[in-house]
Amino acid sequence: MALVVAQFAARIPLSGSSYQWASRLTNPKVGWWFGWLTFCYLAIGVAAVDNALASQAFMPLVGLPPDEDVARLITLVVLLVQTVLAVASTRLVSLINTVAVGLELALVVVVAIALVIAVAVTGDGSVGNLTSRGVVEPVDSEGNP
Repeated sequence: MALVVAQFAARIPLSGSSYQWASRLTNPKVGWWFGWLTFCYLAIGVAAVDNALASQAFMPLVGLPPDEDVARLITLVVLLVQTVLAVASTRLVSLINTVAVGLELALVVVVAIALVIAVAVTGDGSVGNLTSRGVVEPVDSEGNP
């Protein structure tokens, strides 16, 4: 079952999910219904899994006696942590992406300047280097190597 879900996860886009697939395969009205059904499923499913985690795994693990009110409180805390992680990770990934693009542009400029300086210092620069295909065997006037 986990392998099937993993296969679907690799194929379903992160934004739009089932709404996108249903809209493209049928029409936007069907996609709208799929979107709302997915929202309801996720809203119920995530809370149910978090509650099961709290009452069936976490509480026995730390030695808490069975108590549904405590389980609900733990569930709310877990949901809050998940929300904060989702929001922070989106912003963090955006920041990392922005920094990476800026760093890449800066490195391209630095390498270009370094190449211009190297050509100016050595005097070995030639416009033909811009269209060079690398080192090749010399050919005679008939095209023979």
